[in-house]
Amino acid sequence: MQNLKKQIKNGELHNLYLFYGKENYIKNLYKKRIKTTLLDEDDIMNYNFFEGKQVRVSDIIDIADTLPFFKEARLIIVENSELFKSGKKDESEAMATYLENIPSSTYLIFVEDEIDKRSKIYKTVQKKGYAVEFNQLNEQEIKQWLRITTNKNNVNINNDVADYFIYTVGMDMATIDKELEKLISYTLGKNEITKEDIDSISTKQIENKIFDMINAIGEKNKEKAIVLYHDLLMLKEPPLRIIFMLVRQFRMLLQVKSLVNAGVNEYEITSKLGLRSFIVKNCIRQVRNFKVERIKEALNDCLEYEGLIKTGRIEDKLGVEIIILKYSI
Repeated sequence: MQNLKKQIKNGELHNLYLFYGKENYIKNLYKKRIKTTLLDEDDIMNYNFFEGKQVRVSDIIDIADTLPFFKEARLIIVENSELFKSGKKDESEAMATYLENIPSSTYLIFVEDEIDKRSKIYKTVQKKGYAVEFNQLNEQEIKQWLRITTNKNNVNINNDVADYFIYTVGMDMATIDKELEKLISYTLGKNEITKEDIDSISTKQIENKIFDMINAIGEKNKEKAIVLYHDLLMLKEPPLRIIFMLVRQFRMLLQVKSLVNAGVNEYEITSKLGLRSFIVKNCIRQVRNFKVERIKEALNDCLEYEGLIKTGRIEDKLGVEIIILKYSI
């Protein structure tokens, strides 16, 4: 990705690109950057967009062979064509043959989620153009992106607050971008972003409220736990889903507690369980309020009440409330 960034910055673009992978936000970001580099914003005569598996290679070639209109470049973007998968072999190979000699004034970007690297067209792009895989960013990459973006807007975000931001809004880059834009506007004129700023503008995810509710249960804060439960109900969260998420959270706490008791450090726990580091950090803090036996008991009760609710033997809202009250008293 660094090479792609350098190509755009230096104006040394290839005529042929393949962007693939699951991180759609970053794919779209670089797609827009190339478009801005090549064309004026209002240049509709030299920009063509194709989308979907019904795209015909002959239509792409017809446009690609057309000289740009009073400009030096024509840009064509083809998304989700499935030409890089095994199901469209004839069309794919016809496209690959054409790409061997793409006109110098034509710039062609293919954007796909999944590809077959054994395909002729993929090998042609590697030989004649540039292929970039966009994987979902990990926690450290997101934090780096947060720091760069906030610094550009003359406000700082420290490591703990960046952790809290990710914990609050999740790992989806489109959501992060939207929430960060709100946060930067909210903190205009301030030097530092705080956790309080994040709480003021961000809608906490359901998972976070579940986590906070278990915190309150562990602290024997019955009133707070019930308030959080009612918050979830106000958000139209079904009680059965709430109890399912309680099961998941207690399972995770049991794993973390067992490893902590065995003397395993935070880094090793993160690696063993495949969890994000800030989640492990919060779990370690949370399990201090529980003994292993109590977590096991809570987990078993959650599973039992899940079954009772599913079979209609207890009213769903009441079932969850019984568990909350039992473990927060």
